[in-house]
Amino acid sequence: MFLVVEFMLQHISEALKREVGIIPVSKHRLMKHLDELARIGSNGEEGITRLAFTREDLQARERVINWAEEMGLDVRIDDISNVFARRKGSRAYPVVMVGSHIDSVTNGGSFDGSVGVVAAMEVIRALEEDGINTDLPVELVVFACEESSRFGCSLVGSKYLTGCLKKEELARYVDNNGVSILDALAGCKFNKKYCLSNGVFEKEKIKAFIELHIEQFDTLKEKGLPIGIVDTIAAPTRFRITVKGVSSHSGATPMFARRDALTAASELVLAIEGLGRAEAEKHTVATVGKIEVKPGNVNVVPGNTTMLVDIRGVDYNSKHRVLKGMEDFIAFLTKERKGISIELETLSDEQPVNMAPEIIRLAQETCSKMKVEFQEMYSFAGHDAMAMAKAVPTGLILIRNISGISHSPKEWVDPEDIYTGTRVLYEMVKQLALL
Repeated sequence: MFLVVEFMLQHISEALKREVGIIPVSKHRLMKHLDELARIGSNGEEGITRLAFTREDLQARERVINWAEEMGLDVRIDDISNVFARRKGSRAYPVVMVGSHIDSVTNGGSFDGSVGVVAAMEVIRALEEDGINTDLPVELVVFACEESSRFGCSLVGSKYLTGCLKKEELARYVDNNGVSILDALAGCKFNKKYCLSNGVFEKEKIKAFIELHIEQFDTLKEKGLPIGIVDTIAAPTRFRITVKGVSSHSGATPMFARRDALTAASELVLAIEGLGRAEAEKHTVATVGKIEVKPGNVNVVPGNTTMLVDIRGVDYNSKHRVLKGMEDFIAFLTKERKGISIELETLSDEQPVNMAPEIIRLAQETCSKMKVEFQEMYSFAGHDAMAMAKAVPTGLILIRNISGISHSPKEWVDPEDIYTGTRVLYEMVKQLALL
């Protein structure tokens, strides 16, 4: 008798869930897992620092691996240290991939990247709790070194996975201590049972990749919308510019005789900003994000200045005008300032990337069905979805950022919006994985 009652209650419960559209996503669990990650690398009020391949970064990835193990997922790690955790389907392929990154900038926020990883984990857990046996496998991926903060190279894990970055190039990118990506990888120690050295990426075995991420500005906040569906991601072109002059005594060298690398570099910084402002209507931006001055003494005229420049946009012609303008100004500056030379090294040169129309359409239909308001939009920040889109059908869903800022301890996203985004992601993944 009790078994019959229990069966009936369960049957009624499942039927009611289907009727009212309840999705077994736990907001409490989402925030609990985000909080656990936020404690790793926390600097208190100064934010979170989990630079790629550091102890803190590896510790955070170990935490995700532990969650995956608790759920009985198949875990593996490739030779760039991307982490994969797969829930099996009735078929072995193709796979529905979902995820993001958990490395951070210096003194960053709690949500950048982490939301996408925690949400992906919750989607897989919800499929399990809802008793849904998918036809296709669903796989969480935690990409390595998405941020360029440590090595000056972004999307390392996703670029490497999809063949856009070769192993021989990894020695080219070094941190402030002269440690290359290749050196850092050698220091990554994971349990050997997970490692899949020289794993080959077979794009025909991937049905789709979806990344859930916070918006890193306030577009959705200003429009009062919880969700953005990205159609195009802006692409960066990055440079290392070295301005060379002559180091000399700051007291003994008269102003007319100086070959000051820093003042020349300052003119170039302002010119780059001006070029970006001139293209503001086309959404092109230009940033000098780092400057190093040598020898860096108060009583020495700077003889060498190195700067890192990031120029990005969604309009090729607009971006090209900024690049051409910068090159023209460099030629003008070296002509006007005798004794100054400028070297320009291109670190990366990428083109704007479009998301897959079928994934955009799926996201739109899912939001409409769930009565979740959204808008189609650009992403001016780069994401792992950029690299993945060059190989497999890819989608990028943005969640409203009520703080309007990112890469900062002040970054803040409403838990309700994270819950909404995860529910949308759940429905999209379920539809892709059920044939």
